Amino acid sequence: MTWNGTVLGAGITASSTDTLTNKTIDANGTGNSISNIDVADLANGTDGELITWSAAGTPTTVAAGTAAQVLTSNGAGAAPTFQAAGGGGANINFDIFTRLESATSNTQTINHGLGATPSTIKFNFHRADASAQFSGSGQWVSGKQKAVVSENNATATIDATHAVVLGFGNFLYQSGIVQNVGSTSFQIAWTKTNSGTSDWGVHWEATE
Repeated sequence: MTWNGTVLGAGITASSTDTLTNKTIDANGTGNSISNIDVADLANGTDGELITWSAAGTPTTVAAGTAAQVLTSNGAGAAPTFQAAGGGGANINFDIFTRLESATSNTQTINHGLGATPSTIKFNFHRADASAQFSGSGQWVSGKQKAVVSENNATATIDATHAVVLGFGNFLYQSGIVQNVGSTSFQIAWTKTNSGTSDWGVHWEATE
């Protein structure tokens, strides 16, 4: 290449290696394109950030999140962000304990292990011996509780003030009210009505 008779060089060719400084390349111009750009050719950035485009269509980055966060779409016209992962389903814990018909009235504390206050606590309870078979279920839902129990699968009796009822009528031994429901535990306030000699299996299930 020459300019006014002065040789400037062979010029830029497809096979030459040249460094351009302060030049603008119109990659969107007709017939123009830029290809074969390696990751190492990109400008340095911040560890954990992601490349995106703003609502105006200009390149920008998504700020790095913290451990256990997930990349979350914020809808059209907004860049995504790292946010806490949503729940994958209801958090549930359960266990079983034995309650004696002869137990004195007291308050029982149960650690549910959810790490959050339950929205629902369900109960199933039963007693099986030679004299009679009792079974029932109950639940506590946001402060309201109800139980139903039957003998030998006969007509059920409903109790609208307790979550656990061990027996009914002349054979009512223990009844329990759920109270003080918190993020780590709940309580059952037991009232003894009659004394018996059997024990009951009580299964509870707490749902966040």
